[in-house]
Amino acid sequence: MKLVLMTSALLFCMTQIARADDSIVTHRSLDETKKEVIYRAEKSIYPLLAMNSEDVKQALSNIHSLNRDEWATAFIKEGDKYFQQAEQKKDAQQAAKDYSTAQKLYYFARWPAPLDSTQRAIAYEKERNAAIQASETRGYHIQQINGNYQGQSVPALLGLPKNIKNVPLLLIVGGLDGWKEVRFSQFSSLIDQGVAILTMDMPGTGQSPAKLEKGAETSIISVLEKALENPQIDKSRVVMYGGSFGGYWANVLAANYPDYFTAVVSHSGPFDVTFEKEQFSAVMAGDEYLYDAYPAMFELLRDVKNEQQFFEVFKQQSLKEQGYMTKATTDMLVLGGQKDSMIPTQDLLDVLAMPGGIKEAWINSNGIHMGRDVKAGLLDADINQQVVFPYILRKLNMSAK
Repeated sequence: MKLVLMTSALLFCMTQIARADDSIVTHRSLDETKKEVIYRAEKSIYPLLAMNSEDVKQALSNIHSLNRDEWATAFIKEGDKYFQQAEQKKDAQQAAKDYSTAQKLYYFARWPAPLDSTQRAIAYEKERNAAIQASETRGYHIQQINGNYQGQSVPALLGLPKNIKNVPLLLIVGGLDGWKEVRFSQFSSLIDQGVAILTMDMPGTGQSPAKLEKGAETSIISVLEKALENPQIDKSRVVMYGGSFGGYWANVLAANYPDYFTAVVSHSGPFDVTFEKEQFSAVMAGDEYLYDAYPAMFELLRDVKNEQQFFEVFKQQSLKEQGYMTKATTDMLVLGGQKDSMIPTQDLLDVLAMPGGIKEAWINSNGIHMGRDVKAGLLDADINQQVVFPYILRKLNMSAK
């Protein structure tokens, strides 16, 4: 992969300028960014998974700058078309499909995070609504439950199978940009297998009041404990999944709360090298993350005012630096790609080397982030169906239907 190498100081300067004029942070020009977005939509590459490329092209035709509000407005417009269609449909299956299409367009409109963009914030509200409408139209009943973090509410989405007692629970923590609504859609088919799913935003993202800071995992545990108050849920069968940066919290909880979980899945989760300044700067200047990587990461931390402070605090989040290499975990599945430019393979190997429960690994030698392999046609849904879901069901003492 070609990397456009920049110093971290230049990256930070770019971010501050971009924040001032509300423009997307990228090393690509407007035309190059548009071409990359179309390419990813046509190939179903993150973050434009399973999106209609014609809808994407139509939205892009109304965009003439890298202004965040302009991009969000254009994709909201396309999403609104499908949402309005869904509202008028009598056929539930078709309505659910249209709600789902609207959700994806709203999701990309706010991607990777609002970042003080008014239109992106509006897009996120619409994404949340469309996600709930899509799931409920498909027959899934969603409850919003709330944990507590330092006196503030921590929202989460709970989906329960119908008329089944003693159901196992899968806790799903979103990543830097794929939040609880996206994760609910990705994992909702497990409800049909008799698994309750609980999705939430990781600290520093979405509606979470927590940040990437010491003790923030208690925001996740608070939500989990709230869900376990439901008498329908079997407390003895709980698995956790953390994808991308959510895998960081999977690593944390597997070590700090092993008794809560039958097993934990860490899917391309950061551990140590990810937090090094040189590694981070190369990632932010690279091509794998579409755009706005640096400001989205900046939002994870609390009260960070400048570049030096950012890197000082960011480095402190290394789990190796915090002594996790000697902590015993519950059973774990560790997944990733050896060609991942964002989360080095060494971070995955460090997790596998932690003491405690049995570690299983799936590392795609040709895979990028999350183990995706575009050339082989191995994308997120394929990896979930072939690797993640079977492991989860096995650890919950269930068989796939």
